Amino acid sequence: MAQKRRWTRILLLSLALAALVGVACWGGTRAAKVWNAWRSPVVGPQTLVTVERVYLCGERELVQEGPAPPEWQGLRAEALLQRFPAEEGWRHTLNLPVSVRLVQEVNELCPRCRSYRHLGIKDGYLAVFAGPLGCDRVCLYQDKRLPLSSLPPDLRAKLEKAMDFASQPPEVQAQLKQELEFPDEKRLKAALENLDELQE
Repeated sequence: MAQKRRWTRILLLSLALAALVGVACWGGTRAAKVWNAWRSPVVGPQTLVTVERVYLCGERELVQEGPAPPEWQGLRAEALLQRFPAEEGWRHTLNLPVSVRLVQEVNELCPRCRSYRHLGIKDGYLAVFAGPLGCDRVCLYQDKRLPLSSLPPDLRAKLEKAMDFASQPPEVQAQLKQELEFPDEKRLKAALENLDELQE
């Protein structure tokens, strides 16, 4: 009787083992896909993609927002990082498979601000900067004939405030924009000619 139980156990264990091997062989590839997707998620059709461009002037441009395009589907994080490299100004927020957020910092002014110029100070001289007030990263030129000390005190004060534009109250910002910011080169040249006349 004991031997019969023993053989029954061996038979049941053999059947269970055979069933496990069969399930593993039949569903192994499927299980591997599920495991790989969990371990290394990919962009899918439901992945929300946001792509933005941020310009020197601080303007943001929404380039793309919505479900992942077909050519992105199936890409892993590594492939996205290669396609949008940090060396080209890309910042990444990857929450695969839920969302992908890519922001590119562009080293130029946005199309709207490109023609703007404003007056400011650089190294103690009157300077002309590309872009609207508050964007002082691109100095186009300094006028070495116009040191800050040679300018009228009220203009000097305005130029100093312009160099700290973001911290000025809104009413001061509006006044500075009216007097020191120009939508194009033509108006800038007219203002510079007026300054030259003041110096004569």
